[in-house]
Amino acid sequence: MWTTARQYSVNPNQIQLVVLALHPVKPAQRLDVRWNKKDQMQTEEWLIKLLTKPKDNPSKIREASNNLSSMTNLDAILEIQI
Repeated sequence: MWTTARQYSVNPNQIQLVVLALHPVKPAQRLDVRWNKKDQMQTEEWLIKLLTKPKDNPSKIREASNNLSSMTNLDAILEIQI
């Protein structure tokens, strides 16, 4: 989403990702992930930190990744077996 906003100069508030999970028996599940200017800035800051950190300290990279993943509550997404 960050790349789309940057590449195409799209206002971050106009970007939304819709994920549709399908199952042969269970009803379909829809997840709407909205993007905004705050998410855009947080992602940019995270990328700058990630790309400017020395590569000999993987714990800092993991910490930055954890900070980014906390922006979306992955536990709220129901798991569907395939």
